[in-house]
Amino acid sequence: MRKYISIILSAAIITGISGCMSRASAPNTPAEETRSTREEIKPTAEPSAEAPETAEAPGQTTESLTDTKETQPESSSDVVLLDFDGTLIDTTDASTYSVYDSGYWKDYTFDGFAWLAEPRGLAVVSPDGSEMDLPEVTPAEFRRYKTGDTICGLTLTKAETIIETQNNESYFNGCRVEFDGTAEITGYVYYVTETILLEDEGDLSFVPTAEGCTLPVLNYGAGLLSLSLPFETYYNDMKWGNEYDRIFALGNSADYSGEDWLSLIPQDGTPVKIKATVDNIKAEYLRDSHKSGNGYYRAEIQSLELV
Repeated sequence: MRKYISIILSAAIITGISGCMSRASAPNTPAEETRSTREEIKPTAEPSAEAPETAEAPGQTTESLTDTKETQPESSSDVVLLDFDGTLIDTTDASTYSVYDSGYWKDYTFDGFAWLAEPRGLAVVSPDGSEMDLPEVTPAEFRRYKTGDTICGLTLTKAETIIETQNNESYFNGCRVEFDGTAEITGYVYYVTETILLEDEGDLSFVPTAEGCTLPVLNYGAGLLSLSLPFETYYNDMKWGNEYDRIFALGNSADYSGEDWLSLIPQDGTPVKIKATVDNIKAEYLRDSHKSGNGYYRAEIQSLELV
């Protein structure tokens, strides 16, 4: 039975997996979609956490922007740009950022830092679509990591933060990251049987189980995911929800021709539980509704076995 996916492809809350080590730098002043089309859930509480010695940990996060946009041209006057934690972003060095001007809004892409959280193992998967016990979900504790910092054993090699301005107001829009290193993930993988939305026939799509949440969680604005309404996939009966707010894209089966493990994944779309080692990990999450697809988690499989 095929069910239409209510997902927005491909990003992130939440911290706390054993063995994840991180280092980053700390701010001076604390302050504040993909393969799904579900309603965004707003956090009911602001995250507050004590930061590690070398990580920026805001004491609280400011409320993120809504997706409602007025269509008035951006004023030519200067706008104060605010980071996720509400602190001012230094724009004196124009070489550290680029600007896209649509005539109605501007996107400022800052190079060198991004907001991430360590995973806490928040995930639910029902391969046959049966009812599940749902975990309690609270806001993630995002911190500002710089290029070269490590988190969960991965080195951050690319880090971008996007700030949007419109009607002379500044909004945190999201982040884009790439990592060096390998990670072990556990969960359900399935073969995409036909091209639809942002998935192509032959793609290998993956959803982690609780013990398989081992990758850094990329900030997606609200920092809170509702697992009370698990998503349904289009290709099988599986229902899922996780702290990344994402189905992971592990490449296309054509990329792995000749690999012995490829025969372990049924080509009819049936999900199978696997453990895999992955690298070339990339992620993006942009909140704004005028973006084309609002994000992704991507990685390449180095090895795979059934669980």
